[in-house]
Amino acid sequence: MTWPAETGAAVVVVGSVNVDDTMYVDVLPRPGQTVLARAARQGIGGKGANQAVAARRAGATTYLLGAVGDDGAGEDCRCALDALGVDTTYLVPVSGQVTGRAGVMVAADGENAIVVAPGANLHVPSDLLDARLVGLLSDAGAADAIVLLSQGELDPVTLGLTAVAARRSGVPWVLNLGPVADVGAELLGQAAVLVVNEEELRDLADRHDVGSGPAATLAPRVRDALSCPALVVTLGARGSLIVTSRSEPRTVPALAVEKVVDTTGAGDAYVGTLAAWLAAGASLYDAAVRATAAGAAAVTRTGAQ
Repeated sequence: MTWPAETGAAVVVVGSVNVDDTMYVDVLPRPGQTVLARAARQGIGGKGANQAVAARRAGATTYLLGAVGDDGAGEDCRCALDALGVDTTYLVPVSGQVTGRAGVMVAADGENAIVVAPGANLHVPSDLLDARLVGLLSDAGAADAIVLLSQGELDPVTLGLTAVAARRSGVPWVLNLGPVADVGAELLGQAAVLVVNEEELRDLADRHDVGSGPAATLAPRVRDALSCPALVVTLGARGSLIVTSRSEPRTVPALAVEKVVDTTGAGDAYVGTLAAWLAAGASLYDAAVRATAAGAAAVTRTGAQ
């Protein structure tokens, strides 16, 4: 298997862009508790932006379609993503909206707590998701060399229009439902690959009344309830689980990491890399193996990207 850049693979991301304000603390505060941070930093984040950067680093030509505010922060995000090789032609400022923002706390053991104010991410113009997205998918190359990728940080209307564009263009849609968006089974079933973490899997199991149990038990039930072709469940230090309609569930083991520095964005590194390798023609299992390596590398560094 060659790297995606050698195959002309492309990943089109319809996703969120945030400014991340990160504080590094010894322990995450309890409710009502104030703690002092050891350090603080500001950077570019948002699940869409993070995954676009990961896909680009995996070698795919990457486009990011979404919305920022008509403020200075939006332009800063665009410039930073341009510098990282992501095509931001379709990242548009929305009048009267502020750029999304996230408050991130990272503990000494690498665990984090995150609060997101979506801002402009909830106001992606509908015309951007209609003819312009379909045109981009057509222009980016042959359909078997493209993957369309989006996340649950977008509103349900945006996700629905993205699904329509994927169907009209014949391009596989990878949906990372993190955080779990308030969308129904019909829309989720349109994703070629649905990616969730363990908590999101349990949330879906509750919503669709498929019982309880360990991830290996719940994942096939959830996939059946949603009728999606493939479900990937990320399990953190326990690796990931792949469930499809054509084979038994398979586990992708995690890689050992000597020291976890910051888990922020590790899931996004996984998903963006997964999409890049799928666009390059890798099997879902092989793409997940590469994605696992990217996620493991991500936790050894600070910041979401």
